[in-house]
Amino acid sequence: MNINGTTRVCGLIGNPVAHSISPVIHNRLAGLRGDNLVYATFKVEAGNVAAAVKGAYALDILGLNVTVPHKQAVIDELVDIDELAAAIGAVNTLVRTEGGFKGYNTDILGLDRELSDVGISLEDKCVVIIGAGGAARAIAFLCAGKKASELYIMNRTLEKAQNIADAVNEYAKKDTRIRVIHKENGGLSDARNAGLKYVTSPYVGFIDSDDYIDLDFYCGLLKQMEADNTSIGVAAIAHVYPNGSMRVRKLEKNQRLDRKAAMGELIYSQNISNSVCNKLFETALFEGVEFPKGKLYEDEYVTYILFHRCKAVSVRTDVLYYYRSNPDSITHAKFSDRELDRIYASLEKIEFCKTEYPEYWNSAVCYLVYDCICALEKMESYDKRYDGVIRSNIRKNILIYLKGKNSLKSRIFALLAAISPTMAANIRKEKNKEV
Repeated sequence: MNINGTTRVCGLIGNPVAHSISPVIHNRLAGLRGDNLVYATFKVEAGNVAAAVKGAYALDILGLNVTVPHKQAVIDELVDIDELAAAIGAVNTLVRTEGGFKGYNTDILGLDRELSDVGISLEDKCVVIIGAGGAARAIAFLCAGKKASELYIMNRTLEKAQNIADAVNEYAKKDTRIRVIHKENGGLSDARNAGLKYVTSPYVGFIDSDDYIDLDFYCGLLKQMEADNTSIGVAAIAHVYPNGSMRVRKLEKNQRLDRKAAMGELIYSQNISNSVCNKLFETALFEGVEFPKGKLYEDEYVTYILFHRCKAVSVRTDVLYYYRSNPDSITHAKFSDRELDRIYASLEKIEFCKTEYPEYWNSAVCYLVYDCICALEKMESYDKRYDGVIRSNIRKNILIYLKGKNSLKSRIFALLAAISPTMAANIRKEKNKEV
């Protein structure tokens, strides 16, 4: 061991500690890993726990393990404590954080790993724990978390066993499936990407912060997906406006679409929107896929990739997702350069269809023109700086759009935009004033 001026110190506090083999284990491990770290034991009398913790932090000690008899007393000296450790009422690991140490209980993690290594599952099992000390308390919480059907605690003192039973029963009332993740605001895409890192379920869905869903949204889609043997479920979506009115984006019928047919519906977004919000996905589809940060229409860059990866799609006509159409939201704001994001996404989809789905290339082109028109409609007045993106793409593809399955009104406006984007923007501006 090469100890120098940058060597970090960890250790064990307790009484007694002279018998501990922890220094042998941790110093050997540090040597094998090449960590510049030394692990030592610190005998701490009962009345000196507070001074020991404060002194360790002042001395820049990286972290501490805690053994008897201080696993409970040390809690009062922490700046933060893990929720599970707090519920157990015992801490055996201190991790250095800003302002002090945060406490954890790793007894559960160790036992859980050992049981997993030998193939033992606690789910639906009857478990007997002999003793009611700190370790027994942690084991009891592990059994609760792993959904053991019955748990018996055998101890010489009834009171200690009852205390553990009461604490575990109280903790079991909480739904441990729910996790709250705290992160700095990095936008919608960043939040979704962060959430995807924590997903352990085989399925994942997304709900925008101001929207709401039917109680049967996820259960209904999952049942349909299992029945159809599909990897994406889609529900009908309703747009809810501030005045209470509602516009439903109807789907024609409940059906199973193979991947090719589903892509055809998605590419031009006729029946199936590009939004991820009214859908349920197999989590595996997101392997290597992230929502692009900083994009206004992030779904446009991702959904078609997920559809391309899926085996098939289940469609339900039930309205299960409710999108609040907020006039103050980002997508309803006045034109900005970010409106071009959906155009750039469409250009990517066109290139994608060129190689993967050539039969849908025309539909992708029509959607590009539609995106250009949407951007144009948001402008107070047309800016020629955008000719290279908006005007050129409309003119280049206008014939395909006119031949496509678009309303007469849309085709007339597209033709006008191809001739004079300025005139089209002005007409739209006056039309909006009338509304």
